[in-house]
Amino acid sequence: MPFRLLAVLSLVLAGCLPRGPLVDDAPEGSVSGYPNHSVAEIIGSVASSVAPVTHVAADGDLEFVSPDESQTLTYSLRARLADSMSVVVRGFGLVGGRALVTRDSVFVINRLSDQFLLG
Repeated sequence: MPFRLLAVLSLVLAGCLPRGPLVDDAPEGSVSGYPNHSVAEIIGSVASSVAPVTHVAADGDLEFVSPDESQTLTYSLRARLADSMSVVVRGFGLVGGRALVTRDSVFVINRLSDQFLLG
């Protein structure tokens, strides 16, 4: 159960990273064609706005509440967008689990159950 929770958690965290707008709202007429951009212009703007991003980092707190128990954990997420993402989950100052996700593999260390999982 903790492995599945850690795997799902890492995917959710990766998708929930805060992102700012691609461009600030421009006053009408200040940008050519604003706000009536073509699909090709929008795709080009998205591609050029994310191209310079090479690393993403996030740290935070997680709280799990169920009828039987509740836990508070911290996480540390580091991603090199070109090749890998790592997640470390801590509770009570101890590392509970680590995960490394690459393009073709997933490595998970569940320290609570002394397990190493490879996928």
